[in-house]
Amino acid sequence: MGTKGKGYSSIEIVDNFFKSASVRLEAGSVSLSGVIEKELSDQKEETITKAIEQLCSNRQTLPFLLLLPRKLSTVRYIEVPSIDKKEIDNIVGFQAIRQVPFSLEEIIVDYQILEISPQGYTKIMLVIVHRDVIQKYLRILHGAQIYPEKILLNTQAISQAGEFFWGEKKEKSEAVGILDIDYRVINFVVNEKGIFKYSRSVSWDGNNCDTIVSEVERSIGDCNSENIKLKLARLLLFGANAEKIIIVKKQLEEKIKIPIAEIKVEKSLQGEKSSLLGLLGATKSQKETMNFLPRPIINKRSQRRKIKKYMTCALLISLILASVCGSFLGKIMVRKKYLKALNQKLEAIEPKAVRIEAMQKKVRIIEKELNITASPLDILKDVYAIFPSDVSLTTLAYDKGNTLVLKGLAKEMSDVFDLIPKLEKSVYLENVISKYATKRKIEREELIDFQLQCGIVEKESFVRATVKVPQKQKES
Repeated sequence: MGTKGKGYSSIEIVDNFFKSASVRLEAGSVSLSGVIEKELSDQKEETITKAIEQLCSNRQTLPFLLLLPRKLSTVRYIEVPSIDKKEIDNIVGFQAIRQVPFSLEEIIVDYQILEISPQGYTKIMLVIVHRDVIQKYLRILHGAQIYPEKILLNTQAISQAGEFFWGEKKEKSEAVGILDIDYRVINFVVNEKGIFKYSRSVSWDGNNCDTIVSEVERSIGDCNSENIKLKLARLLLFGANAEKIIIVKKQLEEKIKIPIAEIKVEKSLQGEKSSLLGLLGATKSQKETMNFLPRPIINKRSQRRKIKKYMTCALLISLILASVCGSFLGKIMVRKKYLKALNQKLEAIEPKAVRIEAMQKKVRIIEKELNITASPLDILKDVYAIFPSDVSLTTLAYDKGNTLVLKGLAKEMSDVFDLIPKLEKSVYLENVISKYATKRKIEREELIDFQLQCGIVEKESFVRATVKVPQKQKES
């Protein structure tokens, strides 16, 4: 029944009697607190508003649910030629104005799906309430700074509470009648397979039990009618006055042939003057629960929730971005400090580095002067530097007879021919020619297998290319 920890403050105003309670659902059990039962001096809006404001001044900050008396609504059973929820929503408005002498703008309509036939028809319980009735209740509550989240039909709330309290699960597949004997009001409800299917509310004087018995007989007759077709398996009784329940039970057992039992609840869930069954059932969350809060109010609140949700998301994103930017800026500041320290050290050693670089240049010149004969390692190093990364060298054959053979693999033929002028520029090689360049398929990839033959520069030419000797020095 509901979500763990979920709670509401339920309010019901019938004529000049007001009752309210805070109901919480936790771990499959229900708890009741702040119960108020008060008979008001009159039915004027100002009187009721002031009384509610005083009575609910210390109410906990829970969402409010308003229970609408069944007797202020009109109920009709109709069958619509559709099983699609959106289509039914569109149909019920037109069906409602055929049932009452009011325009669609003057009424608020909701419905309960009862059953769906294989032929594609849906039987529904259509509930119609005049908009003035709802507006009156809203004026009273708004005057007391109470803004209900939903407006529920009190008999549907009773049906939900009865379903929770009556016991074994197997009974939920039967049609079960619930007689709720309230303060000056009798509520008769039928629940079948967990679905609210029928209800009647009748005023009574609070004393005459014969009225209750006759109204129950009439209600059972309605259930057996062609339009409703509900056969009760049992009847459950509930109310604040235990003596009245005993009397009514005895009289009903003599009149009807249906098993009758009392709904037993803890003392803490019972009212002193009135039945709290509707207040208890209002808290049970069901998607099918009818809601008679005007659509403009529902849409406005939905829009506010969306805006609040978007603002919360925007705030969270801003905080995340601020945190990331703060962290990033912090890292930048630290790195700036490191760079500044490194720059200071580099400035200190720069003169020494310049002197060392000049010395290295002189050393390289001397090395070139001394090492005028090209060794195989020098040639290999030079060839490796010339070969691009996408061309593979597979074979390097060095012949002391001044010939170098290079074999390799390339992806494109153009890569082979681009390589020849690059090798020509080497100080060690000359007369580069292509012996062959053919396509080969290696592991599903087509590559160019090539062989290049290069001449090795003679000693005198190599010396001239390596060491630029002044003209006078050559002549000497």
